[in-house]
Amino acid sequence: MNVFKSGIEKILATTPVPVIPMAISGLWGSFFSREGGKAIFKRPKRFWSRVVVHIGAPVPASLAKAEVLFEKVKELKGTQA
Repeated sequence: MNVFKSGIEKILATTPVPVIPMAISGLWGSFFSREGGKAIFKRPKRFWSRVVVHIGAPVPASLAKAEVLFEKVKELKGTQA
């Protein structure tokens, strides 16, 4: 996972709404991942992947900074970045 940039903060400056952190797991090695080369242009390891969307609690706009959201998504994914 790459570090989040500050675009969310710019959006929230004009439209302050709660942000719902989400993470997707189960895509690595699938037809759509870049594992082993370009996505879609290679033979996939598996044809069926169990893809899971993890949804966290809303974060108030006043607390929704890139660093905070990165940590929330990392927790949802259960990885060390």
